[in-house]
Amino acid sequence: MTIISIMAIATFMAIVFLLFRYGAYHLFAWLKPLRHLKLTYVDTSGTQHSRAIDLENPDVKMLIDTLNEIQKTHKNQGAE
Repeated sequence: MTIISIMAIATFMAIVFLLFRYGAYHLFAWLKPLRHLKLTYVDTSGTQHSRAIDLENPDVKMLIDTLNEIQKTHKNQGAE
């Protein structure tokens, strides 16, 4: 085998490894559950506000449950 063939095989193997690593990183980043949620809202004066909330906070869990129940009620009323 010539040196060019060995270099081509090594280059190809390095490219395959880097592509696999890139794909695996993005797959695991996509599968990772979010622990924070960023909320953005506009008040009555037109000012935009942003706030990050921790989804593990008990108050936030209660708010999420309340919003889910409101959404279910709204869907049920729309179906009738």
